[in-house]
Amino acid sequence: MNVEKIWNKIKDADGLSRTLGMEFISTPEQDTLKARMAVDDRNKQPFGFLSGGASLALAENLAGVGSMALCPGKMALGINISGNHVKAMPYLWFSFRRSLVSPSGESSRSRLNGSLPWEDGFGNQYKR
Repeated sequence: MNVEKIWNKIKDADGLSRTLGMEFISTPEQDTLKARMAVDDRNKQPFGFLSGGASLALAENLAGVGSMALCPGKMALGINISGNHVKAMPYLWFSFRRSLVSPSGESSRSRLNGSLPWEDGFGNQYKR
């Protein structure tokens, strides 16, 4: 999925993506995109691990960017998100998320497949 134009519009805008240091990455597959976020002082718990709220924010923003790519010219808003935390991401590791985004058939809704694995910056995958 090519999200280059969308990413260029939002990367310097005020908002959660910029505040938490998210990056959105195009992929050759039309129904897949990636995002990454460094675990640093902006999004870590006092113990030095990625905050669970930050990982859910990454997932929601990833779904929003994917929805904007699938439905150009329409507004994409998240209405429901939940998650399970399967592994602590230590300070300074990168958290990657690769997700399938597909139209749901109901107006302009799209769904994020949250069952795909997380990857750290070292190529390790974590499944729930």
